[in-house]
Amino acid sequence: YLCKDYMFNPSSLGSSKTQVSSDNVSPKLVDQQCRVLMCHWSYQLIDQCNLHRETVAIAMSYIDRFLWTKEGRVILKSRRKYQLACVSCLFIAIKLHEDTAVSAQLLASI
Repeated sequence: YLCKDYMFNPSSLGSSKTQVSSDNVSPKLVDQQCRVLMCHWSYQLIDQCNLHRETVAIAMSYIDRFLWTKEGRVILKSRRKYQLACVSCLFIAIKLHEDTAVSAQLLASI
C-alpha cells in the first residue's frame, strides 16, 4: 500500500502553528519513537499470546492508513489517543486474521 510520511509533515496536523521537527518535538505530539514503542509492545503481546507476528504488521498498516486520513491526523496531537488507536488496530487485526480469540479485557489489562 502507498502511505505518505505523516510523522514529518507538519501540514498533516492541520494547524500552521504546530511545528514538528526532529529538534523541537512537543512531548505530547506523536513522534517516531512513539510508533517504535507501540510496534515493539505489539510484538511482545503477540509473542506472549502465541499469535502470528504478521498480525502486528497488518495492524501497523491499519494505523498508518488511518493516520493519513483527515480524521486520523487529529490523533497525532495526543500520545494517549495514538496508543488507543494502535491497540484498536491491533485488536481488529487479531479479530480478522487470527484463529484465536483475544478478549478486549486482556488488551485493557496490559
